[in-house]
Amino acid sequence: MGYIIVKTSGTYWVNVTDQYVCKYSDTIIVKEECDSDLFVPNVFTPNGDNINDIFKAVATAPPCITNFNMKIFNRWGGLLNETNDINKGWDGKFRNENVPEGVYVYIKPLA
Repeated sequence: MGYIIVKTSGTYWVNVTDQYVCKYSDTIIVKEECDSDLFVPNVFTPNGDNINDIFKAVATAPPCITNFNMKIFNRWGGLLNETNDINKGWDGKFRNENVPEGVYVYIKPLA
């Protein structure tokens, strides 16, 4: 029985013949190991000064994020914003109107 140690992502295949002249083959795709942390701020100020104007998650390794969804709700459970794009955030508006200053809830994004 043999084995190989793979250190590089890619497509690998093997063809073997056993002692009875039976032939076997298999293919495996090895993807690069990926690890990313998400940072979600606890406050933002959408006042137009271009400092903390957008509420969004930030990944330490964005290409590793393959599944993302963030929902933001008001305190009564009304959905104000939803995105599946980690590069898009919430500007503090609902139906093109600024929401009042206050506490809002988000559902933790999937990473």
